[in-house]
Amino acid sequence: MTIHVMCLTADGGLPIFTRKKGECENLPFSTVASLNGVHMFFKSMGVCMNSTISEDWTLLWKDYESAITLILCGRNMSENKLELLSDLVFNSLKLFVNSEDLKNSTKIVDRLKREAKQYMPIVDRLLDSLATDIPGFNDCILSTDNAQLLMKLDEFSVQCDSLFCCIVVNQKLAVGTEGWWDLDIIDRKLLITLLISADRSQNDVPVYLPKKSSNTAYRFVSVPIAGCGILCVICGADPTYQDISNIAQNIFRNEAEIMKNIERCITKNFLPETIESNVNILEIVLLNKVTKKYVFLKNPEHSLSEQQYSILGQNSLENIRIFIDQMLDADDHLVKTRRDEHFQTISVTCTNQHWLSENYNCYAHCDEHGNVFLGLFSFQVPVYAMKIFSEKIFKAIISQERSICW
Repeated sequence: MTIHVMCLTADGGLPIFTRKKGECENLPFSTVASLNGVHMFFKSMGVCMNSTISEDWTLLWKDYESAITLILCGRNMSENKLELLSDLVFNSLKLFVNSEDLKNSTKIVDRLKREAKQYMPIVDRLLDSLATDIPGFNDCILSTDNAQLLMKLDEFSVQCDSLFCCIVVNQKLAVGTEGWWDLDIIDRKLLITLLISADRSQNDVPVYLPKKSSNTAYRFVSVPIAGCGILCVICGADPTYQDISNIAQNIFRNEAEIMKNIERCITKNFLPETIESNVNILEIVLLNKVTKKYVFLKNPEHSLSEQQYSILGQNSLENIRIFIDQMLDADDHLVKTRRDEHFQTISVTCTNQHWLSENYNCYAHCDEHGNVFLGLFSFQVPVYAMKIFSEKIFKAIISQERSICW
């Protein structure tokens, strides 16, 4: 996977930053100028040039708030994925620069260059995680200890008077309050990325929420708790960091064992022991298209030998992510919005899909709540068996929803 990201001013094409990921050379200035020139030429003609596709590359142009133009060039990447990445990159700027300042074209370049130390680590992290993450979704933890941890988090939320709280363990989201899940995925994704990429001394950072509050600053406060857990809260001027830290330590001081259990769950990356799996399924991804969260799990009881699994496992994560990308892209194309004489909206979407290859098979089972269960199987498993196994494990997970907090 190779990608170039170029950020320029929308009116004059002045470069703000460029970034690349993958085995590729830096684009020369003449190429960047040509790409921007094509976009500006079509705009002057009243034509919107959004994207184009060559044999290996997809090129995307996108303007934001008549102030910033982002140009993305991705090899072996879909247009939908590039557009989502473009939105994340632009909104990473808006974490530290409000919308009014972005519209001030005379000062925008200087302002963005001053704030580069804040947002560039986020942009770099987004690019680094393209091969291992699902853009537009939060990477979560599936654990039977989540329910008790959520009770403590809700207690903390009340005491610190903030609706927007979550707990992150080893860079994965364990639990969040209802207010946290009500935030737009762009805000949630960027805040978690900020937490992961920022210096540990940055535990009280003023930020704008690009989707929720692009002109009013909040504080994004992170407090270490037991083990590798980090408690995150979005709040105003009060309470102070010390007060938040004291409340957190008081509430979570006896939860060290739970945090250790969750850390072990992440290390093993297995299905919870209370859920009966099947030897025919190798790996699982459970995601929700409404709340935009996912979890990746391995099955320790699979039937393959260690040698067979190691050969498959080297590319299994990449393979199942390719299937996820294709499935989500297919949904975007299948969701057709039509209006009849009463202006009623009708949507069409896929329920179940499967993908067969030489070395493995994938099966996706969806429900009416936006949950998607994706299973990776060895190639010998027929489609009807994949369907039975997937639905059985999916029901087992959902039936324990209260304990695992999915």
